[in-house]
Amino acid sequence: EISLGAKILAGGGTLLVANEDPKLKATISLCGWNPGYPYTKIMSPALMFASLGDPLAGGQSQGFYRSIPDGTPKMLIELGAADHFVANNPNSTSGTVGRYGLAWLKVFLEGDERYRKFITQEPAVATTDFQSNVK
Repeated sequence: EISLGAKILAGGGTLLVANEDPKLKATISLCGWNPGYPYTKIMSPALMFASLGDPLAGGQSQGFYRSIPDGTPKMLIELGAADHFVANNPNSTSGTVGRYGLAWLKVFLEGDERYRKFITQEPAVATTDFQSNVK
């Protein structure tokens, strides 16, 4: 747990906590797993990393993304044939995980708008799904 308003947990756990704690400033879910659960109460900006090739959580993040209210800043980056641990390393996928993760925290946790340009561009690496309402 980071005392500045963010929690670092497993992917599904992050979404569960964010759904219950409106005081969080930012969340990042790493390959979240929680079949069929809606996150309709998430108020904190939510970044989700996922992998289509994930044998545990693959294909679940689109439903999570859709369930988060449209007024909440949210982003889904689904990486191709990677496994369940693709987002555990900031260097993963040519640094995409680290670049988006750091910029997300800088903008939404610290309020540093200089990093917004990094999260308003589509990833340079191939993705199987990219969705965002962040401008």
